[in-house]
Amino acid sequence: MHRSFTSLVAGDQRKKMSATQDFTPVPSSSFGDEGARSRFTAREALNGLCGKSSTSPIRLLKASYLIKLHESGNKLNRRQRLPESAFWTNEITKRTHVIVLSYPWLSEDHPDPNRHHLSLLGPLLKLYVQHHVDQKIKVKDGTESNRLPEGDVAVFIDWACLFQKERTKEEQEVFKVSLRDIGLLYAHARTNIWCLTKSPPHINRTYFGRGWCMFEFQIASIITTGVRFINLGLLNRDVADLTNFDTDVGVLRSVREPPLTPDEFDKKLDGRNPETGDYLYKFTNGGSDYRYVAGKYRETYQELLHDVDRLEFNGLGWNDADARQFVKSLPYCGKLQSLFLNDNDITDEGARLLCSALPTMLVALDMRNNSSMSFSFTIPYPHGNTGFYELTGEQREERRVWRRQYLNEFRSYYSTDSLWQS
Repeated sequence: MHRSFTSLVAGDQRKKMSATQDFTPVPSSSFGDEGARSRFTAREALNGLCGKSSTSPIRLLKASYLIKLHESGNKLNRRQRLPESAFWTNEITKRTHVIVLSYPWLSEDHPDPNRHHLSLLGPLLKLYVQHHVDQKIKVKDGTESNRLPEGDVAVFIDWACLFQKERTKEEQEVFKVSLRDIGLLYAHARTNIWCLTKSPPHINRTYFGRGWCMFEFQIASIITTGVRFINLGLLNRDVADLTNFDTDVGVLRSVREPPLTPDEFDKKLDGRNPETGDYLYKFTNGGSDYRYVAGKYRETYQELLHDVDRLEFNGLGWNDADARQFVKSLPYCGKLQSLFLNDNDITDEGARLLCSALPTMLVALDMRNNSSMSFSFTIPYPHGNTGFYELTGEQREERRVWRRQYLNEFRSYYSTDSLWQS
């Protein structure tokens, strides 16, 4: 993405800036009890950042507006030139769907001058809305409702949701606030991340060669569940041939690697082409953006993991190497109580690594359907594939008890030395 942090962070030479120079690791004990958990899981944080007012730091768009825009053949305009009808004006509630786009700008003056991104986004949003409007769920009073009671979806696209150049003095001040908290949208547990990683053939700098895109992709990988993260670059069908979001697009949710530690992120960001010596990840504004992004990732990673009490990485195809990578993040988890790693490809080797690193405060574990693990838990999983929120209070407690029992048996099995001596 093309964003300017020059006004916020001084300096323009990457080689003179250490990612840890001003952003040193912060001990987990220094974060307050209401730190990351309130910011990165609470709806109030999203509502505070994404307001209804014309002067709000971020204004989300209506999916319905983007769908109509695509069908009209027009381009998406910058925030200052959009009609009020384009913006989301409802509170973000428990059942509001928020989609956050990560994508490369395709020109300096307009991120999508030839509607490359919009030609994919418009039809996919239409499929997504229709799929969730048609789906029924049980609500607290026992009645049924569709999954999208508002009949629409809130969407974040930086070009249309942040103030763009040329900004007034007032807009510039609001812009600074939006940049300060931009990571909240990508890392929040309640947002859906859509990564448009495929660029037109004439674009030399791809999604994965851009520093900002890499930051967004990685920061969204820290706690976002598998079902909320989609890499649309893996879509290998013409969008016109798609008929069902869940079966045609939802399958792309199951592809993602474990999060990088801050030091690993710094190293990746600083990587060079061994033949040319050029940096692998480019920033429009050079060193100032590099330094900001490196520090912001470190800050967000520490805050997120320190207070998160639940991590869910089901069906991502993780193997033992991924388990080894994931284990590096567990020491940062100061309050983790529930861990879900179902439907992966982890074997006994990865399970033993996990067992040795599980936080002491963990009370629930679920690693069903890792078929290469020799560990077998004989107690049947309560209520099969019924969704958790469709269960009664008593049934939910049965699930919780099962996961506590699973954890105890798992720890007992993989901490036994005789297993590795056989």
